Amino acid sequence: EDEKAVLQDAAVVGRVFWVGAVAELSGRSPQEIRDAVGRLRVKELVLPHDPSSFSDELEFSFRHNLIRDGAYDSLPKSLRADKHAGVARWAERRAGDRAEEIAELIATHQLEALRYLDELGETGERRKELERSAFAWTRAAGDRTAAIWQRSEATRWFREAERLAEAIDLSPGERVGLVRAHVDASWGTDPITETERLVRRALETYEAIGDPIGVGWSHARLVVGLLMLGRDEECEKEGREGVATLEPLGEREELADALHRLGWYLWRRGRGLEAEPLLRRAVEMAARVESPLVHAESMQTLAVCLAQTGRSAESLETIEEAYRLAKEVGEFSNLMRCCNNLPSLLADLASDYPRAEAVLREGLEFAQRAGAASHEGWLVGSLGDGQFRLGRLEGSEANQRRALELAEEIGDEPLKGMRLTALAAVLLFRGKVEEAETAHRESIPILNANPEPQSQLFIPMMEGYFALARGDDDVAAEQFAATIAILRSFNVENAPEAFADEVRVLIRAGRAEEAEGYRDLSEHGRSPAARANAVLIEGLLSRDPVEGRRLVGEAAASLEELGILIDAARAMLDLGRTMERVTEDPKATFERARKLLLACDASLWLPEAEAALHAAS
Repeated sequence: EDEKAVLQDAAVVGRVFWVGAVAELSGRSPQEIRDAVGRLRVKELVLPHDPSSFSDELEFSFRHNLIRDGAYDSLPKSLRADKHAGVARWAERRAGDRAEEIAELIATHQLEALRYLDELGETGERRKELERSAFAWTRAAGDRTAAIWQRSEATRWFREAERLAEAIDLSPGERVGLVRAHVDASWGTDPITETERLVRRALETYEAIGDPIGVGWSHARLVVGLLMLGRDEECEKEGREGVATLEPLGEREELADALHRLGWYLWRRGRGLEAEPLLRRAVEMAARVESPLVHAESMQTLAVCLAQTGRSAESLETIEEAYRLAKEVGEFSNLMRCCNNLPSLLADLASDYPRAEAVLREGLEFAQRAGAASHEGWLVGSLGDGQFRLGRLEGSEANQRRALELAEEIGDEPLKGMRLTALAAVLLFRGKVEEAETAHRESIPILNANPEPQSQLFIPMMEGYFALARGDDDVAAEQFAATIAILRSFNVENAPEAFADEVRVLIRAGRAEEAEGYRDLSEHGRSPAARANAVLIEGLLSRDPVEGRRLVGEAAASLEELGILIDAARAMLDLGRTMERVTEDPKATFERARKLLLACDASLWLPEAEAALHAAS
């Protein structure tokens, strides 16, 4: 019987238990418990743990969960509430000044105690006291897990704290800290609608206590969530209201944050000239009021704004500084966002695909470990984009599908639209034309409802590739021209290959004079990929066959060296044709192109390579 009682009390503590905790629950001496546990160990019911989580405490675990469950189920329910509360008291007392480090353990036992009081229908003073203590410890558990980037755990604890705040009728003034912490942990972790609910709860709370700074902060915090939900009119209204509320109150962190978030919305909608002064002001103000986080956040957004207005060198310099600051500050959401934006700019502006992938994979590991679904969706989608660029189509397709699942799970409409069009591109290049067209058609209304230049350009670009697949050069030329018009007003670095595709189509259609108008890629493109495409265009348009062959060969070699294998293979097909014009044998070049396309599983372009090889043979 004494062994059974020890097992029951140990089962209340958990799969892992401590001699001191069991002694506390049983009212017996630690020596008696050690003796009983020794006998249980001989019977192979429990195992020792070393080192112990508590200094100077013997720690054990049940050999199997079934043993623990059996012992726990045999304990009368009428005793369970008191015993769980007892474990919490013991742990709090035993940890002393470091009790917050085990806040989750204390909160777990207090919540279990409350659950059994519910079953017993107890509503007295003991319950109220336990609710107040459980609120404090669930809040502490939320703060601790948020601080160590366990985001999904943090939001779970904050939800429990929010429920208990209602139960104990906590005043709005006492709820402010909880509400604000919950908003921060929710972003990038919860579905966007849940984050919106929390921000609106924060707004109500700040309005109830008459805090205009908190009201302005809340309006600003609605901006990005509403952007992701595609509610543009509300989004801009909230952003401007946040700035207007905070502006009269003088320079402060909240005003810098509001300026940053309004600027964030504007650049995402292609209004970079409006966004830039707001973002520069946010960067400068955050530095003056000594807000490292807002400084890092707004500098990052300024970097992507500069990229999309064609200032590549300044953009790269700014994003590197933003990344340094993000790591220094260590705030999870900002760092995850930078782990997406830095690789994007490295790929587009510097063609540095290896470093871009390394940063993405590091960020993705953090996001998955933290249970941050939104951040994971953006990062895994960007990883798929990089794989597509490098011709790793199978891996790209898997990652785009995963990103699409996450976008739907969290309700992020812009992400969903982008991932659908990215998936369509992968499917098309793999030769799955009908499935690609289905994904593309589904993406169009989403992209049109969330008009961002960075994604809008892919609508006509994909139409151009579908036209190529059908053999309709006139439509392809029209759609690539529309793509290039967007790129010229935005940033040619996003898709320099569109220029090369337009030139190819126009030459094939006998419209070489029109193709001359696309030489300007060499004036605007600064990335290695853009320069390679510019050299390719010069070679395709050259009237000197020898010079044309040299330039196209140089471009093909550059693209292959960069690892852009599908583009390299297509340039090799161009090279083979220029070789024919100077009476060189192109078979080895066509065969090299064919092998690259096979290795990439780029079935869309294989017929062209096989036809060229057959004709050359």
